[in-house]
Amino acid sequence: MAQEEISYEELKNKVIEELKNPIMGTLASSERGYVTARVLGILSDGLTMYSFVGASTRKCKQIKANPNVAVTAGKLQIEGTAEFQCTLQACLSRV
Repeated sequence: MAQEEISYEELKNKVIEELKNPIMGTLASSERGYVTARVLGILSDGLTMYSFVGASTRKCKQIKANPNVAVTAGKLQIEGTAEFQCTLQACLSRV
């Protein structure tokens, strides 16, 4: 079966459309070779995804130690870098 070629902009728009509504997804992170994955609610603003992680959780500690993460959401699998940006109030005002 032949693969369809699409431009970066077309792909970007398809990803943004897929992430448009709040969804459940899986966030995988690791620290010192130990990988965990958790189901989380995800909000997005364009290609930026937001999720709420408690400051004292293993997930938070792992991301602080190693910000490389993978997310599955809907039909998507995305690898990237996580960072802590805001409080719940500030995040909700962005989306």
